[in-house]
Amino acid sequence: MKYAVTAATGRFGQLVVNHLLTRVPFRDIVIIARNLDKAHQLYPAYLDIRQGDYGDPASLQAALTDVDRVLLISSHPNEAVPRITQHKNVVQAAVQNHVHWLGYTSFFHADRCQNPLAADHLATEQFINQTNLPHSFLRNNWYLNNEFPALQAALQQKDPIVTTAGKQSIGWAAESYYAQAAANLLSNPEDELKSSYELTGVFHTYTELIKAVRTVTGQDVQLQQLTPAEYQAWLQQQNLDAATQQFLINCQALMRSGALGPQVAKQTVEMGMSHETIAKRHAQYQDLPQTLSRPLPSLTEQVRDMLTPKPGYLL
Repeated sequence: MKYAVTAATGRFGQLVVNHLLTRVPFRDIVIIARNLDKAHQLYPAYLDIRQGDYGDPASLQAALTDVDRVLLISSHPNEAVPRITQHKNVVQAAVQNHVHWLGYTSFFHADRCQNPLAADHLATEQFINQTNLPHSFLRNNWYLNNEFPALQAALQQKDPIVTTAGKQSIGWAAESYYAQAAANLLSNPEDELKSSYELTGVFHTYTELIKAVRTVTGQDVQLQQLTPAEYQAWLQQQNLDAATQQFLINCQALMRSGALGPQVAKQTVEMGMSHETIAKRHAQYQDLPQTLSRPLPSLTEQVRDMLTPKPGYLL
């Protein structure tokens, strides 16, 4: 069985490979990277390292030769080649190579999220569905690590954390847990796989996140809630290019809409309910801990881990 990880030189890809090495023989792992020099610097020579560029269909066709399972890690938006085109190139190469299963790192509730950040993910899911390729959509919620630059500035420069999210909750979890889930699904028996997973941490507000930061650091980190117009004016003062500003505006709109929080209203246990029904209601949004086979650490513990300096090999 050959397990391929695309975009394997990125942070998420490296985390996936590190976890995958603990689950399958190293001879069965295929590293796919656009930049071979970077891949050879990151990974030991005994791994099967192949060149595969999302913008080059021929390279992907060669890279996926004899591969049984592939994890398609979504590319970054605003590239020279549209992201949906990049993803289609990988999917088509998988189909042409008769890959047995494809995992795709999608977006939390991509099938119902009305935000530009989710549009390419939904389009990719729809394209994969049209191929009849056995697959799983790994719909990841927000990485806690996305907050690290702002938290670092708040701690070092005493800047406030600025948001427009208000009281909306977000299912933060450390990126490493999403990566481990991807490695587990890539290597799990086929009969245990579902077609989609809503992978999320426990839902918390920004106020709760800042409380966790204060607990961990002992510093009086401040939270500044702005309106969308105030946030846009604040961004214009940060010396950021237009594309970055728009990306951050989209991120905040996503949070403010509640799209990163629970998408179904909380349901209470009522008299006469069966144990099975109660269990199903309590199991909502348990895909991530179930895939990891253990509960997630608390938000405070994840913040502590994120803010603790580590050697490079631990990412």
